[in-house]
Amino acid sequence: MSDVVALVSFTIHPTAGSEAGVGWSVLDALLSRSATDRVHLLFDARDDAAVRSGLERHPAGDRVVLHPVPVPGPVLHRYGDARTRQSYLAWLPGARRRLRRLASSVRLDVAHQVTFASAVLPPVLAPGVAKRVVWGPLSVPASASGGAGRVAAVGAAAVRIAEAVAARNVRRADLVIANNDHSRAFVARHGRPVVLEPNIVVERRDRLGSVSADALVMAGHLVPRKRPWLAVRAIADQRLAGLRLVVLGDGPLRAELERLASDLGVADRVEFRGAVSREVALATMSSSRLLVHPSAREGSPWVVGEAAAGGLPAVVMPGSGGEATVRLCDNGGVVAPVRPDVVDALVEGIVEALARPMPEPTDRWSAGRLPGLLDAWYQLPAVPSDRD
Repeated sequence: MSDVVALVSFTIHPTAGSEAGVGWSVLDALLSRSATDRVHLLFDARDDAAVRSGLERHPAGDRVVLHPVPVPGPVLHRYGDARTRQSYLAWLPGARRRLRRLASSVRLDVAHQVTFASAVLPPVLAPGVAKRVVWGPLSVPASASGGAGRVAAVGAAAVRIAEAVAARNVRRADLVIANNDHSRAFVARHGRPVVLEPNIVVERRDRLGSVSADALVMAGHLVPRKRPWLAVRAIADQRLAGLRLVVLGDGPLRAELERLASDLGVADRVEFRGAVSREVALATMSSSRLLVHPSAREGSPWVVGEAAAGGLPAVVMPGSGGEATVRLCDNGGVVAPVRPDVVDALVEGIVEALARPMPEPTDRWSAGRLPGLLDAWYQLPAVPSDRD
């Protein structure tokens, strides 16, 4: 039996990573799961050329009907080409109107929104636009951004407001796909059916060379939310003497981190390589012993999935949202213990992970899993709802 599916993916690109890549992977999976399904794709018009080019090369591309929706010009002028939350919110009203017009003219079996992956941003989806409404994978804020005193109080208040908004938003879907354990528990607590599946799509990669047993790697933007200073402080701990840290990425904290490494006497064991290409980053991870990921908040840490695909385990922090990803990797990664001293907790996690055998690359995050997941998600029975 064939389905007519409306796929909503604000950002989508056939060769990109992160959310744009997930959007394309879901589109590809929809075309792979059935030879007769028809897909109506609603997306940001800025991706129109890339999407059309990708579909021209796709053997089933003629089963996709494109609905490019533009972001208003003044917003593009203000924020440029970046796919920001502001540009999404400006795009949202036009996308909702397009989906409503589509639903009035075509019987939609499923409406599925993939990106943006945050429950605090209102979805394009609305109850009743299709026989089944699916939203996600997405995340719900788990914690404030850190700080003390007034900063912490404001952060906690912001999270409470965000959770109230998210609780209202998730009621618009028959099924929510959650990125992490906190998001799954939150959605279930608010009475909506939910399954767990992080929005990570990366293919298994065999190691090309040997692994440096003394090399830890950290990859990402050097910004406060990522807490890179924890890794620098951890490498100065005596329990990690003889190990070195390779830092991939750049950002506003770099100079401060370089000074910290010097002050701690570990500048010769912390190498800042700056922003590197994806190929260089993957090769560096493949030759390292462990990924250190001290981020405070994650939806689902893509870099942890990329590392696992190349045979590299990871250490993540408790309460960050990365716990489910590490668990599902099932490759010897560790969630650091809960400790008042977060540096001590990170060191303990690193020591524990290094004591485990080096894993093999995994295909857990391969795009090949998606057609089966879509089948399961789209066939789950609908439940009564009090949605407005």
